[in-house]
This record gives sequence, structure tokens and C-alpha cells, in this order.
Amino acid sequence: MNISADDRSGLEEVLNRTEQEYKKNADNDANYKYSETDETLFDTDVKKFAVQYKSKNVPYTLNEYVIAKNGIVYTIRLRINDAVKTDKQWQRLNDAFNSIVFTKK
Repeated sequence: MNISADDRSGLEEVLNRTEQEYKKNADNDANYKYSETDETLFDTDVKKFAVQYKSKNVPYTLNEYVIAKNGIVYTIRLRINDAVKTDKQWQRLNDAFNSIVFTKK
């Protein structure tokens, strides 16, 4: 899991950058497939990007969430190599994600 926080850019700017990155990857590689969905998490609207792909011949699963809370835009990436992605491992990763608490400045 990787979390980045951006207090200088707005949500739309971060979403635009992220969407362009995924589109560029898909344009450059026909095997690169991603989905984009809107979800409600942490009492707010969240954009989720999901990818299953191979990097250096190693398949992986990636879920990336873009969230705006309290004036900060967070990007949270959950990535696991498929070789070690058991239901239990994936659940642990998601449990850690769902335990995040956002505090006010």
C-alpha cells in the first residue's frame, strides 16, 4: 500500500493527471486494461482505478483510489503480485485500507 497526500492540487487536477496516465498506458500497450469506477468510501465520493497487468512478466493487481478529504487530495494504491495474492492476503490489504482514518488539519 502506498499513500500520497497533495495539499497543493485540487481533486479535478489530480484526477485528470491520473486518468491521462492510465489512458497513455493503455494506448501504448494493447494488453494494458483498466477500469474506472465511482464509489463512496470514507463518507465521500471516491474515484477507483483497477488494473490487472504484467510488469516484467510478473502479473499483479492494482487498485488506486483518489479521495479528497479536508482540503487534501489523497492517492492510495493497493498493489499485490498475483503469485502471492491469496484471498487472505488480499483481505489483509483491504482491511488495512479500510482502517484509514482521516483527521482534520
